[in-house]
Amino acid sequence: MPHINLSFHQGPEETLDPEALSQALTEIVTKKLGVESQYVSITIQPVAKEDWSVLVIDKYINQSGYQVVKPVTY
Repeated sequence: MPHINLSFHQGPEETLDPEALSQALTEIVTKKLGVESQYVSITIQPVAKEDWSVLVIDKYINQSGYQVVKPVTY
């Protein structure tokens, strides 16, 4: 049962179509992992820039056991 947690700086959610994004991500996961769409869950989390380090970098990116497959380049 795949789960996607999408975090981003606050702002884009104002024009974001969460249903369309969810559908697109679900389609990719079902095709690549060979699972049915009802088994895919997705959370979308807008994060204030000042909270990014704690809520994203420390929680996911720098966590042992998590595999960052596409790191950012600043």
